[in-house]
Order: sequence, then structure tokens, then C-alpha cells
Amino acid sequence: GAAEERISGLFPHPRSDITASAPASWAVPNAADLEPRRAAVRRQRMPAESKPRAPPLRWGMQRLAGWLALGLFLQLPLPGSGARVRFRVQEEQPPDTLISSLPADYGFPVTGALYKMEVGAPYLRVDGKTGNIYTSETPIDRESLPQCLIVPPEEPCYLEFEVSITDLMNNRAYPLEGQIEVLDVNDNTPTFESPVLILAIPENSNIGSIFPVPLARDPDGGDNRVASYELMPGSEALELFGLRVAEDQEEKMPQLIVMGNLDREQVDSYNLTIQVQDGGQPPRASSALLHIRILDMNDNAPKFEKPLYEAELLQNSMVGHSVLQVKAMDPDQGANAKIDYSFHRPPDVVRRLLWLDRTTGLITLRKPVDREDVQVVKFSVLAKDRGPSPQTARAQIVINIRDRMEIHDKIFQYIDEHQNEYVQRLKEWVAIESDSSDPLKRHLLINMTHVAKDRIKQLGGTVELVELGVQKLSDGSTIRLPPVILASIGNNPQKPTVCFYGHLDVQPAKLEDGWSTEPYILTERNGSLYGRGTSDDKGQILAVLNAVEVLQRHQELPVNVKFLLEGMEEVGSTGLFDLVEEKNSTFFADVNYIIVTDTAWLSNRPGITYGTRGNCYFFVEVECSKQDLHSGSFGGIIHEATNDLIFLLSTLVNSSGHILIPGIYEAVAPLTEKEKGIYEKTEYNFEKIKAKFGIKNFTYNTKEEILMHRSRYPSLSIHGIEGAFSASGTKTVIPAKVTGKFSIRLVPNMEPTVVIKQVTEHLKKKFAEWKSPNHIEISAVIASKPWISDTDEPLYLAGRKAIKRVFQVEADLIRTGGTIPIGSHFQEITGKRIMFLGIGGPDDAPHGQNEKINRFNFIEGTKLYAALLQELASF
Repeated sequence: GAAEERISGLFPHPRSDITASAPASWAVPNAADLEPRRAAVRRQRMPAESKPRAPPLRWGMQRLAGWLALGLFLQLPLPGSGARVRFRVQEEQPPDTLISSLPADYGFPVTGALYKMEVGAPYLRVDGKTGNIYTSETPIDRESLPQCLIVPPEEPCYLEFEVSITDLMNNRAYPLEGQIEVLDVNDNTPTFESPVLILAIPENSNIGSIFPVPLARDPDGGDNRVASYELMPGSEALELFGLRVAEDQEEKMPQLIVMGNLDREQVDSYNLTIQVQDGGQPPRASSALLHIRILDMNDNAPKFEKPLYEAELLQNSMVGHSVLQVKAMDPDQGANAKIDYSFHRPPDVVRRLLWLDRTTGLITLRKPVDREDVQVVKFSVLAKDRGPSPQTARAQIVINIRDRMEIHDKIFQYIDEHQNEYVQRLKEWVAIESDSSDPLKRHLLINMTHVAKDRIKQLGGTVELVELGVQKLSDGSTIRLPPVILASIGNNPQKPTVCFYGHLDVQPAKLEDGWSTEPYILTERNGSLYGRGTSDDKGQILAVLNAVEVLQRHQELPVNVKFLLEGMEEVGSTGLFDLVEEKNSTFFADVNYIIVTDTAWLSNRPGITYGTRGNCYFFVEVECSKQDLHSGSFGGIIHEATNDLIFLLSTLVNSSGHILIPGIYEAVAPLTEKEKGIYEKTEYNFEKIKAKFGIKNFTYNTKEEILMHRSRYPSLSIHGIEGAFSASGTKTVIPAKVTGKFSIRLVPNMEPTVVIKQVTEHLKKKFAEWKSPNHIEISAVIASKPWISDTDEPLYLAGRKAIKRVFQVEADLIRTGGTIPIGSHFQEITGKRIMFLGIGGPDDAPHGQNEKINRFNFIEGTKLYAALLQELASF
């Protein structure tokens, strides 16, 4: 048999456990001989200067005896090719741990031989001269050795090695084969496959039900393997769950036990902490979160919002008209919570007239209904979930067929009866001094935004307040911009969506400016409601909100309504245009129509604005000297800047208003017969306008010409001269620099960039002809595009029908001469249909003293917006 021998004291590592063994045929020294032999080897390896020096004669004799002994040894037979040695080594030994000294342990030569590791790298190395076998920088890890991975942890694992020993004197090589049994140490912590273990358990599982928990893994073997599992204290879920550990072929199998009632509708998940520990000394442990999801088992039936739904349907409503929408909820999950709707044993009239969307519960009109044939329709709708064992619920539906005028009369009557309530709301809004031009009133403007937000939420709307950042003031400081309201009331995908734009800020107003009443106290006189913001634009916004409220009281809102309300319109709508671009793919994605409320009528006849002019505003600066000069000293001897400027301004337009700039009219579209008809039908009393504003004569004599030149043709206006003496009294000064200011109102097809180029070239040419040595600068500070829409589009047809219904007159179709940049911006960015439908009167003075809105316009305007929303539902 094999001779085994424990070799101790060779390894510095405190956990070293190395045993060597070799076949009996090998000349293995006795244990008593090992230490003396190793001491002899150490002495032979000792450096010359550290050895005790012998007398010369003795040293010579010793050297001769050593050579004789070496020669004798080299003639001895070495082990054959079948010789093997075996060691037992604990894994994870540090580098350079001595495993065996072949000369000391097995009698191999100390000198005259070369040792080489043929097999065993990178885990082992051998010193080529000394024959010592060491561990290398690559640790021997039992859990990662390929040969250990294929054997069970409880069975031994061996690392094979081979050392070749070369006899340098005889030039002969001998192999020494060996094995290292790698012993496991507890160097690994048992861990779960994930820090979060997810376990799904059906609700209402029986108490005592068992569910396997994912196992933890520990690559160590023997006693170092997984030994125990336990649930850690501290969770209320321990009242509902317990843990037991089963064994299968010595493997621990954790199992969760249900110990209480599980109802997903009460609690849909629980969290526990599970710990695993191995059997090593000292033991290692880790933990994971055990997340228990309670699975829905369809133990709830759908439930309708209400047992009875009632609706009113106008006779002869269009096919596809939304009648009402039923809605049921199911607290279950997944397919168990998804609901399908169907008619429950419907009578023939229901099958013939109505259609029910299976997934949304929306009931729409299959064909028009005549009240002469049907006055009321009664039936039931069934809601059924999609669970494996479907559960159902039923709701009763009653639809009353109404004459169209009957519904309208009810709505209009309600508005008339509540008009004082609407006026009171307007009074509360007017009292908030939301002046956007005054930084000291910014908090009031923001408060106005929140008041509007609250009103929309009272109507069941969802409101988002979008922050725009800060505004930089002239002194370099900053102040918060008021947020923009983005609101929605209704989100039925089967209905059209209309978005209303308005603004909550106002122009400055003081009593001492010439107001007859306090501007922020609503005052009613002779049927007019005076106060800042009554017409521009708080009164118009409130009229829309009042219309939504009254429709909700009398029927389901026929369309989805959205609002974009800003607070900086009076000072340029800071940040709004960027917001529209940002929200184009979200807030505006489902919008069909955009309506701007911020407009007025041309006369007492209601009107719809379908076009606005653009605007290019210019500065022309002329400089003749470094400072103002005395006219007595320099008059008549210099080219004066004011003279140059007046000459330039005189070349822009003639006395009849015709613009003299070459090419300016080239892009203007020719007048069509349709447009002629619009202007002929438009109500406009220009004699009254002349009298009101003290105008002696217009440049044109007919209503049609005046309307066209105030809206469909471009115009040029000179606004003033900056730098010239303009105070009262006299001053004989020649200004060093003057700036003329003028603007051109653009009409469709005129591009601002082209107009700016035409104006610049014209002024430079004329100035060159004037032959002045002075310096001029031309700049455009505003460049707004015009906007126009098609009055035959559905949006305009609905608006005209609504005006006809409320006021019993045909609507004026108006192209306003002013510039409202938001219209063209909405059109360009969103691509939606735009209409300007305001309710302001022609004499409301929206930016001036004594701003007002007539009670008639405010109340009838509320009816107009209600009628418009009803009409839009039919398109």
C-alpha cells in the first residue's frame, strides 16, 4: 500500500493543511530523517558569506567528499515514469505557499538537477534549481476549477501536475506526476438568485397552501453548504405567511405557507425578508426581499357608476351622434378587470336606432330619430368582464327624444335665469388687478391664474399649470412669469375636441387716467358692465366657462373642451409660442378646432373673424452730429437729420394711403367675387364711426372700399419721431439724431422677409438720391405674419349656424385690420383649423378708459358659445 505521511511546519499560512504521499517503491525517508535532511539542504543553499568558515585543509577535504557523494548519487536509479505523489491542500492559499520540497521530502538532488513544471500552471510553480513546489499568483479556487465543477461538492476534487527532473550530468529527464486534492473552505456566502425574489400567490388561497421559494446557492461543499432558511421579524405579513424547509437529497427546499386570508382588492402585495445561512464555521449568511404578489382570481363583478342613465336626444340628430356613455368598474386585475358592453335583450327600436361600442360603452346614433315616431327609448346595458368565469352587471337606460328647439329653449332660459350669477363671477374676476405690465402686481396675476384653474376644476376639468420660467426686467432683475393653464373637460375619443384660447391679464388702468368709475370695481350703467378686462378678455373667457356649465346641467357635454389661458398677452405673450411648439404632439394632438375668444364685432351684428393682417414695424434712424446743435449757429449750413428723416418718410405713402414702395402690392391676392359678397353683406356704419372718433373723411367713400382697405389690403402708418423736440413751448435745437417709426400691415401672401428687403432698398435708394452725407440705420423690430382661413370649413359653418340660432341674423364675416400673432402661430405650428369668435362690441374700448362689455353681449355670448359646442358635435 501507499505510505502516507503528515508533513507539518512547512507552511506559513494559518489554514494550511497539506499531506504528501508516494508509492512504497519510492525511496521516501522516514519522518525522523526529514528534518536533518532539510537542515542539510538549507546549509547547502546557504550563501558562502553566511556559512562558518573551516580551516583550509578541512575545507578541502569536505569539498572532495561532497563531489564523491554527488557522483555516487547520480549513479542511483531515479523513480520511473509511473511514479506519482499526492498532496492535500486547502483552497485559497496565498501565493508562494510551499507545498513540497522535492530534494528534502523525496531525496532528489539539491544540485546538478533542473526542475520544470510541465503541467499545473497557472496554479503551481516549481523552483528550477531548488525543486520546491509553490502556489502561484493565481489562487486555487475549488469553486472555479474546471475539474471541480464536474464533480459533486461532497466528492474529492484533484488538481493534476507534472514536474520534469533533468539530470544535468547525464543529460537525462525523469517525470514526476502528482495530484493535489483541493480541500474546501467556507469562503463563499450563500446567495439568492436575485436581491428581490418575486412569488405569485392567488388570492383566496386555502390556509396551509404551500408555495416553493427560489433556492439560494452556495458553491461550497460539505458542511459549508446551505444549512437553513428563516423569515426575518419586523413585517406585519408574518401574520399571513410562515416558512418551512423540506429536504430533497440533502438539499434544503424553502416553502412559504399561507396562514391567513388573502384578498387582492384589499392588499395586492406583501414584502418579507428571507435569510439563508450555511453550516460553516463561522457561518456565512445573506438575505433577500421576498415580494409576494397576490394574483387576481376574478372574485368581483363589474359595477356601473349608477344604476340608471338618462339622456336627451335631439330629434333628427346626425348619424354617429354621441347619445351617452355608460361606464362600469371592476376592482379585479388584468382580463378580469376588462369589461365588454352589450345591449341586454334590446327591443327592435334599440337595434334599429342605436349602436353600442363594445369596449368603451359609448352609445351613438345609427340613424336619425323622428319624435313623431319615438318619444322615449328604454333598455338595459350589460357589463361583463373577460375573466375565465365572467361576472356581469346591468344598468337601465332611458333616452328621451326632444325637439331641438325645446332643448335650446331650456338652455337659453337657464342662462337668462342665472345671468346675475354670471355677472357676479365677472365682478370677482375684474376685482383682481392682473396687470401683466406691472411687476409689483405679478402676484395678483398669478392669483388670477389660480382662480381660473379652480373654476375649471369645479366643472370637472383637469388642469395643468405650466411654468414658463422668469422674466428679465429693465434693471437686470428677474421675476417669475405667470403659469399657463392647459385644461381639459371630457376626453371621449368619439367626440370632436375644441380648444379655446384666451388671456387673463389686462392693460394698466387708473381712475386718474380718465375713467368714470373705479376700473377694478365692476359697475353697471345703462346695460353696460364697466371695468378693466370685462371685454378683453375675462368676460369672454367666463362666457365660455358658463356655456360649458349650462350644457353639463342639461345634457352630456357634446364635445371635448380644452383651454389654453395665458397671462402675458398684453405684453407680447412671453414664452407662449415655444410652449405651443412643445405641446403640439401632446396637448394639441387630439384637438380638432382652435377658437380664439379675444376679438370684437364690427357693429352690433355678431361677427366671426376669419383673417388678420400681419405687421412689420420699422425704425429709421438719421444722425447728423455728435450732439444737439443751436439752430442759430448751424441752421442753413448743415444737412439736418430731421429734414432727412421727413424726406424719407414722405417717400413711403401718398395722401390717399397708397404705399409708394416698389413691389409692395405684388403679392396681394386679387379680389374674388366671394369676397365682394362678404363685404357687401357686412354691417358697418362708417358715418357713425366718423362721428364717434371725430374723423372728417375717410380716404374711400363706400362701405366696401373702406372695409377692404382696413383689412384685405396692406397699409402703411407713420407713428412718430423720436429725438425731435416735442414738449410744450419752444426750443431752437437741431437734434443730433432722430428716429422715425412706421409700420406696414401685411395681408395674406406677403412675407415679412420680402417686405423688409423692399423697404430697406427703397429707403437707401431715396436717401442716395437726396445726397445727404448723414448716416442712416434701418431696422425691423416686429415681423408678424398675416393669417386667413376658409369660411366654408365646418368650424365656420358651425359658428354661423350658432349665431343664426341665438341672434336670428346672419353672421358678419370679418377680416380684422389688426395683428393677432397667436392666430398665424397656431395655424403654422399645429395645423389645426382656427377661428376668432369673440363677443366684444364695437365700442367696448378694450385698451382705453371706461372699458366695458354690454350685458347683452355677455349673456347672449354665453348662449352663443353653448350653441357653438352643440353645433360642433354635428360635424
